[in-house]
Amino acid sequence: MSAMREGISDVQFRDWAGKVAAELGMHVARKQNGGWGLRITDGTRSYHLDKPAAHLAGGRVEITPVYPQTGYTFSDRHGPRGRIGVSFGRPPADVAADINRRLRPVYDETLPKVEAYNAQAKAEGAARRKLAAKITRLFPDGAVSENPYSQRGGYVTELNVHGPAYGGGYVKFYSDAATVQFDGQFRVPAEVAVKMLAVYARYVKDNP
Repeated sequence: MSAMREGISDVQFRDWAGKVAAELGMHVARKQNGGWGLRITDGTRSYHLDKPAAHLAGGRVEITPVYPQTGYTFSDRHGPRGRIGVSFGRPPADVAADINRRLRPVYDETLPKVEAYNAQAKAEGAARRKLAAKITRLFPDGAVSENPYSQRGGYVTELNVHGPAYGGGYVKFYSDAATVQFDGQFRVPAEVAVKMLAVYARYVKDNP
């Protein structure tokens, strides 16, 4: 019975993936992300080769680019993720040529977009954390609780401000924290919000 009828062993798949990688100037990564398959890399770009299950041994190997962890939306509008399917029985040189012809252009177009998105998200996250800390310092300990979360379209930081008796409310700021929203009613520039909250913070301190 042939190897294709019996299923592809881990050794066979790793050997084949290594040959594909070599054709691309890559190698099989020492550290794998887990899951079903192998990652090949050149240190800058990586591809994941999804090993067919035993009962699909005659099927196709799905190959996808590996991107940094991100909240970037992969779509035809913003940039496709990229995916091709190849037969395990094909020569590694042919598979490598297919990757370069069909997948590499998509990867080269989308990867910089993902990296730019991540850099912007990191900068915006730092801005939100800085503003949250600045507002929190205005109030007595325990008067402000922070609730960061994500929603469609970006990231949000919500601060619940606890006042005397049943007083208080919440403020939210989005993306780069340029504006602050009060109780879902209105928005003002961040510097104005800090001044407004400083007044309320004095009230909270005076009315424990």
